[in-house]
Amino acid sequence: MRAVVQRVERARVTVANEIAGEIGRGLLVLLGVSAADRKSDAAKLAAKPAVEIKKTEMEPGGNGDEYCRWS
Repeated sequence: MRAVVQRVERARVTVANEIAGEIGRGLLVLLGVSAADRKSDAAKLAAKPAVEIKKTEMEPGGNGDEYCRWS
């Protein structure tokens, strides 16, 4: 299970040409899940505080504006 967090000015999810959800400025989370992932994996990922996102976001070579990996 992996999550990528990206800052966005706006984001939209469409399903069958209909908007399923949208946000303005904020954080977009792209979540990858496989059949091997367990509920406990999801709970552990969801329990990570935003402080950990900030730490990961500032990896060497990045300015924190593009994306960060959260796993």
